Amino acid sequence: MSLIANGAGESAKSFYNGVATQSLRFNPADDAYLTREFDAPSNNKKWTYSTWIKRSKLGAHQAIISSNVDGSNYFDFRFSNADILYVQNRVGGSNLIAHGTTSKLRDTSAWYNIVLIYDSDNSTAANRTLVYVNGVKHTLASVAGDGDASYFNLDGINHNFGASRTADSSGTVWSEFDGYVSEVNFCDGQAYAPTNFGETKNGVWIPKNTSGLTFGNNGFRIRHDQVGVGTASTSTIGADVSGNTNHLTSVNVVASDCAMPDSPENNFPTMGSFQFRRAYR
Repeated sequence: MSLIANGAGESAKSFYNGVATQSLRFNPADDAYLTREFDAPSNNKKWTYSTWIKRSKLGAHQAIISSNVDGSNYFDFRFSNADILYVQNRVGGSNLIAHGTTSKLRDTSAWYNIVLIYDSDNSTAANRTLVYVNGVKHTLASVAGDGDASYFNLDGINHNFGASRTADSSGTVWSEFDGYVSEVNFCDGQAYAPTNFGETKNGVWIPKNTSGLTFGNNGFRIRHDQVGVGTASTSTIGADVSGNTNHLTSVNVVASDCAMPDSPENNFPTMGSFQFRRAYR
């Protein structure tokens, strides 16, 4: 889905809300990602993660978010090598969730708003793990069981954004995201609908101001509009503007990949991998 203002005589500036105007470019060649060790959560069994993503590479495992991986305990939300969204929640050596959506996301020219809702205490089983893309629900075959713990949003655990890494001493990379990320919101203790992060205008799903949301103990809002790198602060690319000061530290991110103008509200043309051939699903 291309985010282009399509109202007659309407400028891009007036069409959008001025919410997601810059981005961070993740370059796997640099082993670049963001990270933070979480504190005690508001609610480990209820949280929402929303991000705006533009892919640069298809056909490979690429992490969106993850917790530390030790083989028996980890959480991974990623693009699979089949270009679907895949959720895996592994606790105590057992997969509590290990399944993907059926729809493929293969448009490298588009910005996608991806929302993951984890709510294992929900009385309706089908609503315990939900994935939305541009406001549309994408069905998972397996969801969290009643009261299942999440190995994401845990005290004292490293949480990574744009990479999934093993917990061994070498820090070996399992998968890294290749593309752009803008306007990230993590709401600890809340199961927010996608309409809290985006809205439809003239048939286009566009970013919505999230400043009024409740973020909880570990929650944050990252706008990716700073150019500082390294140790987390208000002037680095992982700056949290939610009011929590839960800034993310960047690892191997270079300043030239920060505060990029390609964004959900200023989508740059991209030569997609399917530009000159028909894509079958």
